[in-house]
Amino acid sequence: MIRAGAFRPAMSEIWFGKPKKGTDSIGEIALALADGREFLLNGRIDRLDIAKIDGQKVAIIFDYKKRFKKSFNWSEFYHGLDIQLAVYMMAVANAAKNIASDIAGAFYLPIEVEPQSAAVSKSDVNNSKFARKARGIFNGDYASILDGSASQNSIFYNFYVNKEGSPYGSYSRFGSLRPDDFNAFMNFVSTRIIDLAGRITSGEITAFPYRLGTDSPCSQCEYRPVCRFDWQINKYNLLDRFNKEQVLELIKANESK
Repeated sequence: MIRAGAFRPAMSEIWFGKPKKGTDSIGEIALALADGREFLLNGRIDRLDIAKIDGQKVAIIFDYKKRFKKSFNWSEFYHGLDIQLAVYMMAVANAAKNIASDIAGAFYLPIEVEPQSAAVSKSDVNNSKFARKARGIFNGDYASILDGSASQNSIFYNFYVNKEGSPYGSYSRFGSLRPDDFNAFMNFVSTRIIDLAGRITSGEITAFPYRLGTDSPCSQCEYRPVCRFDWQINKYNLLDRFNKEQVLELIKANESK
């Protein structure tokens, strides 16, 4: 995977905000809320790779997952349910230390792959499918730096090169973003976090769990015995599903207001 492009591992276990005792932080993410207060984010990034391009350092971020995670979920991102990769990119972009001059993207990377069974006569020792494919979002301008050998569907990252050589093939299905869409994505992240933080700090704690299609956090919640939410009586916070292009349209519409 590393050999496919120019990025090389540079840092691991990278803290931002307030680190644990005995560790260093690359800096804070400080966001101003509408009431004048400041909201600070703390966290840790699993791995950061660097590529030197025209004398400038460009970074990509990896978040290790024990098992395979499906591609970046645009609905969850838009509704603020999964903003992990976006926050990591914000942390590196705003780092007090000179880590990189630009951010190429961020990916989930599975580190545990379940073994598959097959008859010996049908096994393919030359199988080119890569079980630890990284899936996330990135600025498509850096596609060839990530995987210069990709002629169609990249083996290592979730992007598709079309017949014209563009890394934006099947745009709605894959993780590459055109530069203007990537910038809009990054600008939207702080807006969404400020909105969520403002609602939390204002005391909005009503038991009103979301429902996105058939998905709800209630099945995994450790506080079900005390929250008193009953789906037979109470209402869910029903969220709409959006695909990649719909979310980008919503983000740009929000920018123009």
